[in-house]
Amino acid sequence: MIDNAAAQGEQRFVWDWPVRLSHWALVVAFIGAYMTHLLGIEYFKYHAYCGYAVIVLVLFRIVWGVVGTPHARFVNFVRGPIATLRYASTWLRHEHSYLGHNPLGAWMIVALLAALLTQGALGLFANDEILNYGPFSLYIDGDLSVRLTSVHRRLFYWIAAAVCVHVLAVLAHAALKKEPLVGAMITGRKTLASRNEKPPGTAPSYE
Repeated sequence: MIDNAAAQGEQRFVWDWPVRLSHWALVVAFIGAYMTHLLGIEYFKYHAYCGYAVIVLVLFRIVWGVVGTPHARFVNFVRGPIATLRYASTWLRHEHSYLGHNPLGAWMIVALLAALLTQGALGLFANDEILNYGPFSLYIDGDLSVRLTSVHRRLFYWIAAAVCVHVLAVLAHAALKKEPLVGAMITGRKTLASRNEKPPGTAPSYE
């Protein structure tokens, strides 16, 4: 049974400005890091600035995920593997609308934050073997720095692939479940799809 108010597009405030600002700032910093890499070694300084921004933003999001508002806290939206697999197996016919992140989206966020933090940290020890060096690369063995640089480069493509999956999932939610998640991440307000929406901290049933 669908709540009439929800069916008419009732909106609830979900994501506060720190969550939204850090999300879009991470998008800009990630794209900026990639573009400055493509532009060549003379743009390394700006590439490094983007990398520093990624580290700071991810660390902020982690802290805010512990002490922030209810829908920002990891404990209120990250579910266990069994619950997540059950949600994934019933995604299209699932009746619940989550005010915050659904279980799959939650794990994607955790994975992206972990990967971005790792990528940024690797960049601190990287070097291009020509002119540019990460701030900590001179404190470790040169061969180790080269190996970390290689991992830094390869990890980018894994992150880019995960970002593409994330974007496709957002588009799928908009097309198949009528959830405009991009708009919600801009305004902070999310349209409810069902009276069965789950408040933060509530473990949903998948039976």
